[in-house]
Amino acid sequence: MVKFDYTAEGRIVGVRDTFAAFNEPSAPIPPEITAITGITDEMVAGQRIDDAAVSAFVDDAVITIAHNSGFDRKFAERYWPVFEQKAWGCSATEIDWREHGFAGAQLGDLLNGTGFFHQAHRAVDDCHALLESWTSYCRRPVRRRSRFCSRPPAGRRCGSGRSRPRSSSRTR
Repeated sequence: MVKFDYTAEGRIVGVRDTFAAFNEPSAPIPPEITAITGITDEMVAGQRIDDAAVSAFVDDAVITIAHNSGFDRKFAERYWPVFEQKAWGCSATEIDWREHGFAGAQLGDLLNGTGFFHQAHRAVDDCHALLESWTSYCRRPVRRRSRFCSRPPAGRRCGSGRSRPRSSSRTR
């Protein structure tokens, strides 16, 4: 997860903190997953995600944004109840990436469209990659923007009326 600050207009102003952890699965990691992620059985042996650390990290987040929130939200809420109390957004389906000149909504398409290369498939690295794409997206001229990157009408403020940076937790 990556905690970042953003303005009411959706401009990302900085990364505040990151959270990454392994959890030993109940079965061996398939070779094709190790080939994609580089994560081995040895790396996760004896590892467990600290529930209290997850809750502490997420507690002050205004919104949780996932690139596939239909999957991530169910998973997160099942293991960490703190996510049940959070607003959720999906950067894969709630932003019309094609309208903004991207080939598609997959992370690789977004990074290629912004000139970045990414080879990770690790949660924190994917979060940072998405933030780079989002930053580029928010700079592009468009007909309309998603609710995550909207510009308020002249003389008005978005959301709660605050124009100071906000905090968010981003999950993969």
